[in-house]
Order: sequence, then structure tokens, then C-alpha cells
Amino acid sequence: MRLKKITLLKKKNLLKTLKNSFIFIFSLFILGCSSVDKNSSENIKPEYLIIKGMNLKKIGEYSKALALYKEALKKDEKSAILYEEIGETYTKLGDYSKGIKYYKKALAETEYSTDINRNISYIYYLKGDYKNSLKYLNKLYDNELDLESKKLKAFLLIKTNKKEEARNYLKNLENSIQSFDKTYYETYLNFLLKEKDYQELSKVLYNISNKYYSDSNAMTLYFTFKEKISKDLESLEKELKRYIVSHNGNDKLYILLATLEQKLKKYKERDLVLRFVSPQGKLDKKYIKLLGEKDE
Repeated sequence: MRLKKITLLKKKNLLKTLKNSFIFIFSLFILGCSSVDKNSSENIKPEYLIIKGMNLKKIGEYSKALALYKEALKKDEKSAILYEEIGETYTKLGDYSKGIKYYKKALAETEYSTDINRNISYIYYLKGDYKNSLKYLNKLYDNELDLESKKLKAFLLIKTNKKEEARNYLKNLENSIQSFDKTYYETYLNFLLKEKDYQELSKVLYNISNKYYSDSNAMTLYFTFKEKISKDLESLEKELKRYIVSHNGNDKLYILLATLEQKLKKYKERDLVLRFVSPQGKLDKKYIKLLGEKDE
């Protein structure tokens, strides 16, 4: 499974910037702001520097934010929130090693933190260190993981070759899926296909068609994988045609149907189906490949 498929993984969603103590810090700022001599850095409270750094980070001024955080660090070396902010800022700058370093410092200042463990796990994932990424994600109870983190865990179990655990985790995770999730199902189906577990793969495909029949994206995935394992292409061709007629087609379904017609040597039907592919769809590699096979 390629890494880019894990938009399991939208990166900006996994780094949480909201801190539970922000209101407390803000209150300190309001109470102490009037006594701050803004012309004297020695009198500026670390809370003020943190808040100003957060505002700079919010608009993408990461280097400037980092400078303020470092100044605050001289005044308070025990602030978990400050270490988190520094860790997140280094991560935003692409310095994952320092990001992990400061998140671990934040962790040392707290008894337990779901967010910090999750963020350390995610940064290790960005580095391609799947073993350590899974290690920190495993520090959390399963009910502390959001859906994106659970999908990440499934990916990590696969990448660290924990096949049986990955199989069970993916199977149980299906109960948490409330609406069609392409990332999850694509991950699960690819895993089962690689393991040649066609019986379980067929069950998952059945679940998709049963639960999401009206969702064209779900059914596109369904037909894509069914074509990979089907031993009866004639029946699959008829099933796909029925779906296109009743729910309208899309470029991927048209290309898949044309591929089936090609395999069945129904060249006139293939050519007819290809006429329905949009100009954008004709840029699809599968369409181009099909044209190449057609011309041979």
C-alpha cells in the first residue's frame, strides 16, 4: 500500500493546536497585561510571549513564533504547553527530529496526554519510522483514538508486518465507519488482496454494496476490486451495466466496463462505452492503457 493513499491521514488534521489551558493563559494575560512594560523584555510575562507566538504561528510566521517561544522558555522551563508549541512549530517547519524532541519534553511535564502521544506518533509517521509511530499510538486506549488515528494505526500494523493484528483491527474498525470511507476500505481491501484472503475480501465487498449501493464512489471501489477477483466476467459485466443504467455512470465505471468488454473480446461494446468517457477522464492512465491495447 502506497503512503499517499493514507490521506488517513490528512496531515493538518492530526496536529492539534487547541490547548485545554488556553483560556487560563489568556486570563493571565488579561490580568497581567496592564502591568507589562512592553519596552522591557525582562518584564514581559511568558504567557504574553506564548499567546503572541500562537498568533504568529496561526498566520504561518513560524520562525518568528519560534523566536518568541524560545524567549518564553528562558522564563519558564516547566511549561508543557510551551514545549508543545515549540514541538508543533518545528514540525510545521519540517524539522521532525526537533519536533519530537520538544513534544517529548512536553510529555515529561505531564502525567499523561492523549494529544502529545498522538502527535509524537504522527511525526514519527511523517519520518517513515513506523515502529516508533505505532509505539506511541499504542500508549493510548482505543477509545481515545479518533477515526483518523485508528486508520493510521491500521496502516502502521500493516507496515510493521503485524498481519494478524492488522486483520483483526481492520475488521473491528468497520463497525466504527458510519459513512463510506474510501481510505479505510481501500486499505482493508488491498490488505486482503495481498494476503490472498479472497473469502474475507468478498464479504467486505458484499458489505460495501449492501450499505452504500447508492454511493457511486463506494460502488466504483466495489466494482474495481470485484474485477480483480472475479472468475465470471460475464456476470460482472451485466452487474456493472445494470448499476450504470440505474444510477448513472462515471468515468471510472465507464473505463472499468470498457476493460471488461476488452477482456471478453466484445470490441464493439468496448468502443461504444469509451465514447461516454469525459475529456478529463481520457487523461486517466487506465484509459490511455486501454487505448494502447485497443490499437495493438
